[in-house]
Amino acid sequence: MLTLFLLLCGCDERSILLAPSRAPEFIYLLDVASFQDSDGDGVGDIEGVRWHIQHIRSLGVRTVQLLPIEPGWNTDGLIPDGLGIDPALGGDADLAALADDLHANGMTLEVQVPMDAVGLDHPWFRAALRGQGRIRLALEQRDHWYPTGDRRYYYASAGAGRPDLDWGDPGLPGDRADTLFPLLEAGVDGVVLRAFEAEGRSDTQPVAEALIAEIGVRQPAVAAATTPAESSVDSLRPWTSLGPVADLPRALAWEATASEGDFDPVAEVLDEWGDDVDATRPFLGDGDRSRLASRVPDATVRQTLMVMHLLGAGHPSLYYGEELDLADATTTPVDAPWRAPMAWDSTHNCGFTTGEPWYKPDPACKVGWNAYDEARDPQSMLALVRWLGRVRAAHGASTTTRLDTGYADVMAFLAGELLVVGSLASGDRAVVIPGLDGVDLIDGSPVGERVTLRGIGWRVVRVAE
Repeated sequence: MLTLFLLLCGCDERSILLAPSRAPEFIYLLDVASFQDSDGDGVGDIEGVRWHIQHIRSLGVRTVQLLPIEPGWNTDGLIPDGLGIDPALGGDADLAALADDLHANGMTLEVQVPMDAVGLDHPWFRAALRGQGRIRLALEQRDHWYPTGDRRYYYASAGAGRPDLDWGDPGLPGDRADTLFPLLEAGVDGVVLRAFEAEGRSDTQPVAEALIAEIGVRQPAVAAATTPAESSVDSLRPWTSLGPVADLPRALAWEATASEGDFDPVAEVLDEWGDDVDATRPFLGDGDRSRLASRVPDATVRQTLMVMHLLGAGHPSLYYGEELDLADATTTPVDAPWRAPMAWDSTHNCGFTTGEPWYKPDPACKVGWNAYDEARDPQSMLALVRWLGRVRAAHGASTTTRLDTGYADVMAFLAGELLVVGSLASGDRAVVIPGLDGVDLIDGSPVGERVTLRGIGWRVVRVAE
């Protein structure tokens, strides 16, 4: 089973003019309902995102990507019954205003839309029961097939109540395309198709191409992946023919690197990608897994991983709150604690809402884990991420060359004008880079062939021409 996101850049006149000529260098992924409530109803909204354009811009972001905003979408990822934008989050005018604000600040806008499953009340499922296709039905029960109530069964990879779409149905791409036009017409630059799945099928890429043709888009690209049973580079590589693919294998490798204390898992994935690594979007968090701060207990390790991630190969993605080093919420509800509201300050409800929040923000915001306090702390994760964004924009590159350090727990690579070195070793490490002549970007000191690191940490050197 392969579960994918597919990025489609809208081809209307506006988005053609404003879309970047190549894949975005830095993507910021956020959940609108959890970002900022502007009207006091307890739920974040599109207008709330507009309030924080400058915060996003300060990170060096080129593209803002929204988790699904269609009506009826929920954390189960079901395809909604309605079209356009959930009224609780705003309307077409709000989305158009957000797109305008982002464009004025040199950024573009993407929106995720779920593609894999519908609910039992969805019109497409009810139509399937009447023999009109869209959902596969069978007369006998097998693994992952569930009863319809009339002696038939439907396929649902994620469990009962979530029938998968039959992407072999020739009319389905057109049907789903019709549901996406309101978003494109509101000014969205790219649509991210969340979770293409097909039981035992090898033709999901032609289906994606058919959907692209129905929408009428240009420069399509695979943008991200959730948690498929198969997450290998080889399973994702064919999709690079459509454009940049989200690097789930590298995300899983970063988790292994953090737990094992060496960079071998990441190095192996980079080697597997080879020259295709530039056509990837690596990420640490994506809205479907625990936050980095909940998976990696050591703050110094987290900062080191962030440096290697944001300056590394490909076009990195940052999940909202990662710039603050936020952990999963400890408040209720406990479902998806990585989607708790953003912590803006230490005031009531962490500055997220003046009303009763749909999800109580984590109280850690009261003791410094918030944007306001971290912006005033030069040692914070926010300060580091902002610095990395500036460094990447000024000196970095999406194409990197990994160097042999002689240690499994030390990684080094060249990216544009930068030499980036990270260490997970508890003791000192010295790496020899023959012919190196550069300047440390933190303290301005000259750096020669011998680069030293004092325990867990990192160094970024601008290499002399």
